[in-house]
Amino acid sequence: STHRWFCSSPPSGMISAGDTIRAYYAEQWWFDIDENGHSSPCAGREGWYNHGTSVQACLNDSIVTGVGGTRYVFDHWSGDASGTNSSASSSITMTAARTAIANWNSEYRVAFCAQTVVGSPLSSSNYAIVTVDGSPHNVWDGSCYAFWAATGSTHPYSYGFNSSGSSS
Repeated sequence: STHRWFCSSPPSGMISAGDTIRAYYAEQWWFDIDENGHSSPCAGREGWYNHGTSVQACLNDSIVTGVGGTRYVFDHWSGDASGTNSSASSSITMTAARTAIANWNSEYRVAFCAQTVVGSPLSSSNYAIVTVDGSPHNVWDGSCYAFWAATGSTHPYSYGFNSSGSSS
């Protein structure tokens, strides 16, 4: 159920004379945060709220590690919420059951490395240069350049070499 009438202190006891006994009820609506399988709602945010109360959606994490070199980065709220801050959506007035939906972008990790297979090891003075998206990065044995790329994006790259007395 997503709607109820709730009495936080229902009266009880014994009656032995004429009296009027009242129970006070508040109309309440359920607030749900759909994190789409990533992260989790901040403690105490999902649940029952009195009619007319303002709430905000909140997630514990804005970046969540996936499997196989992937991660998920919070992008924006939708449903009954809006905004791009994972820890505070727009204000939502509870006049009906409401759902805030977290939307994520997936990214994959790319690592560019160089490894010596024959001869002296590559080092900080004798290294490969990987150029990614037009920016050069030095790599050698045990030192890689890595970054997170949005799923569906493309990134041109090329390798070269730098050493005194050597050419690529």
